[in-house]
Amino acid sequence: MPFPRFSFYLVYASIVSLLVGCAGGPKLTEVSGKLTLDGEPLDGVQVIFVPDAEFGGKGRISTGLTDADGNYKQTYSAAGRQPQKPGVAAGKVRVYLIDVKASESAREQDGEGEINPIDVRFDFKFLDIQTSPLRFDVISGGQTIDIELSDY
Repeated sequence: MPFPRFSFYLVYASIVSLLVGCAGGPKLTEVSGKLTLDGEPLDGVQVIFVPDAEFGGKGRISTGLTDADGNYKQTYSAAGRQPQKPGVAAGKVRVYLIDVKASESAREQDGEGEINPIDVRFDFKFLDIQTSPLRFDVISGGQTIDIELSDY
């Protein structure tokens, strides 16, 4: 009877593909660090790690918001209904920054209804993935990446 054997193989192939699909995806490693400018911590800055496709980087972006001491911890971007996970896809990454604190102050209006201009606290080159000189190699097993902007 070829039909039951075919059914068995079909069910087996479906289970294997499901298991491979669940185990797939990039290997994540926990990344945290401190963002400073001229030795002073920068708070309210979104630190965005993007896998560098030019060097074989795969996966989604990871983001972290700096606290009052400039500390950040990266969270891997989720797809669909998947929960977010701590970490960054291992491999080479490019990093750019968004000065959330400056954006929030720009949204506030002065007494005459005028919107304040955005006053970014660091060089504009760090705001764009194409111009940011920040590049790192994320290795497995957890990593601390401190970023001192005056070095760039």
